[in-house]
Amino acid sequence: IVLFSHDLSMPLSQGDRVEARGVVGQFQGAVQLQEVEVHRVGRAPLPEPVPISARRAYGWSHMGQRVRVEGRSGGVSLNSFGTMQVTGDDGIELTLYFPESAVRDFDWEHYPRGTQVAATGVVSIYKRTWPYDGGF
Repeated sequence: IVLFSHDLSMPLSQGDRVEARGVVGQFQGAVQLQEVEVHRVGRAPLPEPVPISARRAYGWSHMGQRVRVEGRSGGVSLNSFGTMQVTGDDGIELTLYFPESAVRDFDWEHYPRGTQVAATGVVSIYKRTWPYDGGF
């Protein structure tokens, strides 16, 4: 779930545990908590990412879990967030989404098309055919 607030300025680190309250909404199919209040309630170790194929990342079996996917880099798009197309060894193409903070500090020139890459993140599903403006 995405916590969305124009006013929230709490810096969070990986492993921070939070309690959040807000109004459930959606944007382009992504479930969001809007008008959110967030409180840090502690820290916890991050679970180890599960190595999976691109095909398995494109399904629901690992939804919301930390995974590691490997493949060859494709096209890159940079705007307020960044995307990179990655093709797994199984031929399945995924789009990796990067938050704005990662886009600002990332040297994309080190990852030309065809570079072998590995990405660790949390699985969310995006399909342009869903009945939103897309949909995660």
